[in-house]
Amino acid sequence: MTPLEKHIALLSGLASRSAQPADLAGLMVARREPGQRALVYRNSGIAACTDALRSNYQRLARVTGDTFFRGLAHAYIDQHPPVEHSLVGYGHELPDFIDAAADRHGLSWLGDFARLDRGWLNAHLAADRALLAPTALDGLGDEALISARIMFHPSLTLVQTRWRLWDLWREAGDENFSESPRTLLQQEDAVLFWRPGHDVSARQLPAPQAAFIASLRGGEVLCAACTRVLSMAPGEDLPGLVASVLAAGFITDINTSTGDSQ
Repeated sequence: MTPLEKHIALLSGLASRSAQPADLAGLMVARREPGQRALVYRNSGIAACTDALRSNYQRLARVTGDTFFRGLAHAYIDQHPPVEHSLVGYGHELPDFIDAAADRHGLSWLGDFARLDRGWLNAHLAADRALLAPTALDGLGDEALISARIMFHPSLTLVQTRWRLWDLWREAGDENFSESPRTLLQQEDAVLFWRPGHDVSARQLPAPQAAFIASLRGGEVLCAACTRVLSMAPGEDLPGLVASVLAAGFITDINTSTGDSQ
């Protein structure tokens, strides 16, 4: 390794917090400016990563408050420094990171709350694609429809949680949000995110609807997805459920091929 390569490697290690200022001692002559400058570089990087996490998890930051969120962000950055040049979308592992630390912070619902923020962000950042025109279904018979596979817009994101957090998450969308004492239910829930235009839409889903969309997104044909729903909720209004999905504005194509390929 050349002296320049060693210098760059040490500065990179310091910036990612995998090295300490003392590790730069061999590169310093008379003064400590190189180490001080490296610390400035590292601190600036940490600040940029913290700001990116705050931007990507805005409602989480409002619910936890600045002090908690800043500490959470710094701990996350220590273990998950950015690996790409851009910080757009940074923090993919944050919900799982929060779950792994639940014994320390005592907020077992917080990881799921972060997943809702992440679901919104994924829908916001997803690629665009033309939606299927409503008239495309006019000539499709019942037999073709029940054996069809539904193709969804790339922004469609289904977030399934262990806690019912929809109301709190919606309220935290207000910049003037001020949390008041409340009881959170540890109960399975599902929220659907998609971007029909420039803005992200979100909807809380009953369990049968969530299972239906999850089955379709997994590649099952319409008939199989309906069978799955009936096994969960025998009284479900299947015609109404199918109609609501087909008219929701997040379908890009319907594959009526009888082969196994999707």
